[in-house]
Amino acid sequence: ALDAVLTLYLEAEDLPAIPVLEMLALDVDELERRARALGDELAPAAPPDWRAEIAAGTSSVGGGSFSEAELPTRLLLWKAPKTELERCHANLRLGSPAVITRMNQDGLAVDPRTIAPDEFVSVAEAFRAAWMRAGAETAQRGRGRTR
Repeated sequence: ALDAVLTLYLEAEDLPAIPVLEMLALDVDELERRARALGDELAPAAPPDWRAEIAAGTSSVGGGSFSEAELPTRLLLWKAPKTELERCHANLRLGSPAVITRMNQDGLAVDPRTIAPDEFVSVAEAFRAAWMRAGAETAQRGRGRTR
């Protein structure tokens, strides 16, 4: 049913852009391109011991009649020490704008399906700010220690 709705939408002419349908219609190749572009943008600013990779994943479609529907995606997956990943995850959620990522045993993942093209710059800036904040927090804790 979802395929039929998306096909009708994509074949229609002169319809206004509906962001969620555009996101659902993205193919895996485009998602991989977007994930790679974001990773390339962020890699030079990443903290030491952080590395990015592109990983296969799934995107949840949402609630209602599609509550269990999933689509294949490509994730930008960050691997780093667990405490650093958790700190970044929290800083991203608390930032402005808030960036929602996935944290699991594999690392910290960003699904490019959930980022509109005009939001990529904001997401990159949010990551840089989260990393800077985490670095400042680490330095502050380090200064509080006694020898």
